[in-house]
Amino acid sequence: MSLPSAMMLLVFILCASATALASDQSSGRQLQTFGGGGFLANPLAAASSIASAHSADQASAVSSALAQSYSQAPKPSVTSSFAEASAEAFSSAAGIDPTSTAMAFAQACAGGGDSAEAAAVSAAQALSAGGDKTSAFASAVALAISQTGCPTLQPTLAKAKAMAIAQGDAVAQAFAQAVA
Repeated sequence: MSLPSAMMLLVFILCASATALASDQSSGRQLQTFGGGGFLANPLAAASSIASAHSADQASAVSSALAQSYSQAPKPSVTSSFAEASAEAFSSAAGIDPTSTAMAFAQACAGGGDSAEAAAVSAAQALSAGGDKTSAFASAVALAISQTGCPTLQPTLAKAKAMAIAQGDAVAQAFAQAVA
C-alpha cells in the first residue's frame, strides 16, 4: 500500500471512529455510571441515567448496563446490595421521569437473560420497599405495561413476585399492595 493510500485509510478510520463515538454519546451509550457494577457504585447517578433514557437506543443502553452490573454482582438476589442499589436507582428515576423509567424497565424485561433477571430482582426490591418511591416505580411499571403490553413484562414481574413471596408475608404483602 502506498503512503498516500495508507494516510487516506488512517484518516477514514479516525473519522469513522469519531463518528461512531459521537453517535454513541448522543444515543446515551456513554453510561459510564453503570460500568463495573455501576448500580452498586452510585444509584443516584444510575437514576439520572435511567431518567435520561428518552429513546429506544438509550433504554437499550440502560438494559445492557443493568445486565452487566447484575452479572458482575456477587450473588445478586432480592436481599443483596445489588437489589437495594438497583431498586433505589429505578425508584428514584421513576420519581424524576416515569416515561423514561418505563421504557428502560420494559427494555430490560424484553432483553431476557441477565437483563430480565436483573429487572426482576430490582422490581422485587423496589415494589416491596413501601413508600413514595415504591408508588412512583409501580406507576412506571404500569406505564410500561400500557406501552409495551403485558406479555413483555409478565415473565419478569411474575419472577419478581415469586422473589417477594419467598421473603415472607410482610414483603409479599408490600409487593401486593404496590401492584394493586
